[in-house]
Amino acid sequence: MATAKQPETIPGPDGNPLTVWDLPLLHEQRWTPLRKARIVVAVQGGLISADEVRSRYKLTIEELEIWQREFESSGTKGLRVTRIKRRKGPDSPKK
Repeated sequence: MATAKQPETIPGPDGNPLTVWDLPLLHEQRWTPLRKARIVVAVQGGLISADEVRSRYKLTIEELEIWQREFESSGTKGLRVTRIKRRKGPDSPKK
């Protein structure tokens, strides 16, 4: 029984090749739209599993699903924090 081999390189969200070495570092403090997009594309392309992403970056399944949904509908621009906050609904606290 053969296991599917993970690809070494996939097309990244900006059109450049994406490898596991291009994924955000564990200690990076800010989630920029491009960093989020790299994670989403890496999961979709089989470069890394969703479980590994959640474990490595301490993300919840909900966070990853939001990123995936926003990226699919609006691309990298959809991953801006203000856009995600806006989608939480009218009951969310305003700053």
